Amino acid sequence: MKTFTFVTACIALLVLFSPGARADSADSITFTFIGVGSTPPGTMNETGISLGPNPLLAVGDSNTNNVFIVPDTTAISTGAASSYLAAGGVLTANFGTGAGVEVEVDSADCVGGAMSGVCLQGSLNSGSYAAVQNGTGSFQGLFEVDYVSPWITALFGDPNTWSSTGSDSFNTSFNTFTDGGNTDSANVTAGAITFQTSTPSVPEPGSLTLLSAGIASLFGLTCLLSSRGK
Repeated sequence: MKTFTFVTACIALLVLFSPGARADSADSITFTFIGVGSTPPGTMNETGISLGPNPLLAVGDSNTNNVFIVPDTTAISTGAASSYLAAGGVLTANFGTGAGVEVEVDSADCVGGAMSGVCLQGSLNSGSYAAVQNGTGSFQGLFEVDYVSPWITALFGDPNTWSSTGSDSFNTSFNTFTDGGNTDSANVTAGAITFQTSTPSVPEPGSLTLLSAGIASLFGLTCLLSSRGK
């Protein structure tokens, strides 16, 4: 029993001191919003999608599942459509990257940082949209995350660093368009804008890495020999 306990303790310490034993943490933070309930919320056609400002409902994260009400506005736009087809009562469109600000979440709560009043800002949105005539539709897109307010990341105890790519989406209802046409009006029902925080890795000096590996190996060997002598 003593041998088992000793070996278990050795393994635990070996894992603790081994290089690379600790992984960086990440947290997905999502802004959800509700539609304006009007037609059209923007223009969905060959020139792109533009919706907003839409009422912001809440912001939450995947690590703690906390939800904070942040009542203000969101906006999403895209670049020009690389393809647009309305036929057989179904509309499909793909959008390339656009210029300037494509995604933005604003709130007076987002104080501090370089852009007070801005919670999130992104550029180069691209995505796809599909809708059924007089029915529902859905947009899914990606954007480059350019700015995140430190107030938002501090809500969840995260560092104010983030992954480069974010995602945005929204659903629509009462889509109206004509087969062969190039415009679409719809009600926005709900949507979400998500980005992921990240913990920057600090490069470890090569000599320190080798020293850590050597100590860990020597410690493991000592544990093994000691356990055999029990």
